[in-house]
Amino acid sequence: LLGVSRGQAWRIGSIHMVRMVVVMMLQIVQWGSALPEVPVLQWWMFLTAQALLTRLPFISNRDVMMMWLGVTLAPVVAASEVQVTSMFVAAGALSLITHAVVFVATALKRERPPEIQTA
Repeated sequence: LLGVSRGQAWRIGSIHMVRMVVVMMLQIVQWGSALPEVPVLQWWMFLTAQALLTRLPFISNRDVMMMWLGVTLAPVVAASEVQVTSMFVAAGALSLITHAVVFVATALKRERPPEIQTA
């Protein structure tokens, strides 16, 4: 990153900003489909808490911490703790399944190492 031009840095930053916004919007759609009676602004509160939580160092399992935070904030969204817990368990499972699928897909695509030419 230190060796890129200012234009490339802006392009890279823009790509990551768009990716982050898309992921957050998909997260809100996922949560909103699980609990449609909860207003979108309250889901933004969960996203803010999640963004802060993911930036804390030395937390071994952020999914469990996010579930704990969700259960703690369940009265704010007027939902039962069971509903919020199951919602975060499903989100964590989907995340792990996605990671596993991407791992398997990339592990199956093996490239040959470049031939070493001897002089």
